[in-house]
Amino acid sequence: MGYAASVDFLTAPIEQVLYAVGMAVGLTALFRGHGFAWWTLLVAFGVLGVMTGWEWGRLTATHGLRVHPKLMRALLEAVLCLATVGLLLSLRLRKALPPPAIPFWDTAPVLGRVFSILMPIFILTAGVLSFFVVFLFATHRPRGETSIRGSLRTITSAQADFRANDRDGNGVNDFWTGDVQGLYAIVPKGGAQPIQLIERSVALADGNPLKGVYAPLTDPAQPLGAWFNVLIDDRSENPAERYGMRNTSKFGYIAYPGDFLDHVRVAQIVNQDATFYQQFLKKEIAGSRERPPGPLPDPQYSGWPSDAALRAGWQKSY
Repeated sequence: MGYAASVDFLTAPIEQVLYAVGMAVGLTALFRGHGFAWWTLLVAFGVLGVMTGWEWGRLTATHGLRVHPKLMRALLEAVLCLATVGLLLSLRLRKALPPPAIPFWDTAPVLGRVFSILMPIFILTAGVLSFFVVFLFATHRPRGETSIRGSLRTITSAQADFRANDRDGNGVNDFWTGDVQGLYAIVPKGGAQPIQLIERSVALADGNPLKGVYAPLTDPAQPLGAWFNVLIDDRSENPAERYGMRNTSKFGYIAYPGDFLDHVRVAQIVNQDATFYQQFLKKEIAGSRERPPGPLPDPQYSGWPSDAALRAGWQKSY
């Protein structure tokens, strides 16, 4: 689905442990004078340096040169790996590698045999992980389309509850179409606590929350890898029908990526029929890089599309 390759380098604990053990054994073997360890470390760090450097260049070319944790990590990893390659080459050229140490099997035959079996395994493991780790994380999806669709389903269920049970206490069975955050923060008439029909994390991911309607949630953020905005009108009707702050029969929402570097590049929409559509995005559609980014500037994403636009640019998702 067009995911950007992840540069969340060595974030899983098992990979961290294996990589650290492999590198420790490789370095130990290197300074005991094992030529095989030198070649393994040289190739491993060389491949990692080239691949992380290429990935940094690709992401920078796509998203621009800017301060971003993933871009900075990729650049730092590339520099460190290539610096290690330079150090290894320097040791070889200056003939500074230590001479072979006395083998273990000459001092402790049993331990020597065990070590002679395990050492190549650990070194090979480090080498294989060095080649494979970038490919492992290239398909890493911390929160993909399925998780975001689950949050949209939560919003859809909350709307059904809001309308059926008159959660705002206004005496009308209607949907809340003002924003996303209201489904959590609205306090019903005569009540003292917010209705909390959606998770707080979803409410905090509202891309354009209202002001002055309810007590604002503190520290708005984008914890789900996407922003959620209410749609302003239904363009399947002619003329288009605006949803307003409340609507007795319709609503619409869109989820879109806050940052293409966070993997997800798909916009998803849902309406009162609980029908989900998605569209692969070629560019970011957020209104700004602020948190929250505000209303969507592109009008094609601010309303439920017409039937023709839906057929041409969107596909059902399940």
